[in-house]
Amino acid sequence: MKKSSGFTLVELLVVISIIGVLVGLLLPAVQAAREAARRMQCSNNLKQLGLAFHNRESAMRKLPAGYYDSLPGGTTAAAPENQNPDWGWAVMLMPYMEQGNVYQALGVDRFKLQEIIIGCSNIPGSAPVSSYPAQFQDFVRATSTTLPSFICPSGIDQVSVMTSFSDPVSQMYNRNEGIGKSNYIACIGVTTNGGALQGDTGGVCGYKDERGFRNITDGTSNTILAGERAVKIATNDQVTWLGTPKSIGNGAHAKRVMGSAQYVVNPVPTQTQATVFSFSSLHPGGANFVLADGSVHFISDTIEFKWHATDRRQWGVFQKLAHREDGFPTEGF
Repeated sequence: MKKSSGFTLVELLVVISIIGVLVGLLLPAVQAAREAARRMQCSNNLKQLGLAFHNRESAMRKLPAGYYDSLPGGTTAAAPENQNPDWGWAVMLMPYMEQGNVYQALGVDRFKLQEIIIGCSNIPGSAPVSSYPAQFQDFVRATSTTLPSFICPSGIDQVSVMTSFSDPVSQMYNRNEGIGKSNYIACIGVTTNGGALQGDTGGVCGYKDERGFRNITDGTSNTILAGERAVKIATNDQVTWLGTPKSIGNGAHAKRVMGSAQYVVNPVPTQTQATVFSFSSLHPGGANFVLADGSVHFISDTIEFKWHATDRRQWGVFQKLAHREDGFPTEGF
């Protein structure tokens, strides 16, 4: 009788086991390679933002403020309850990062953001663009568009997506696709109260004031401009490149465009206050930051940090990096 040349059941099981072991060994390596590529793309995004900061400073002799606060008539709000929604730092960089068409579509030079929000208010987020006032339809298209330069690839499936944006009298601009989707926030410095993201707290990009590189006395290579925030934050405080919304009785929600080094990098999700105001990412072990010299660094979430330190002399390296003029060396990071 002719002997069969097929595999026995035992041989087949052995082959399957070997393949399973090989897949188990290769899969983590493939995932690590993919994450390395995503982290590199995120780094490139921040590099482009850094170049835009430099281009703007070169052209205007000043960097953008973290967020603005203009009242009708050109006066400046002093109290948080008087603040109006206004444009954020990222909008002011758009002409310097090949997004001039978006800047023009938003109408920054023609309207205050509050005027646009009121004009587009209370229209369902699923409505077609043609349902909005004609003078603001380009604004709606621009804010609904995903701009890759503001999206971290590691968080692309969980990108911060605001679907409503309010003004002081609770008139809401709604878009189901999201409003100015982003994963990047500017550094306001080191706040003493997480909710008080206003005044001068030492960051390069602060509340209302536009500063230049001349104001960074600690050195541009020792000072953070901007970094990441992942979607660990509360769903009603998601990030946008557009600007600062506001609700009745509250100050402008600067946490949507700004971050503070009052908290560690990548705080645990149960620390709600910290996750709302801090820097964080979906990259394992830390987050990407762009410094004022335009360089991008991956800063570990184990970087030296001193909780509740009110004296600058007690600050950790991360807090020192967030302040433009604390006067202390960063001692490496």
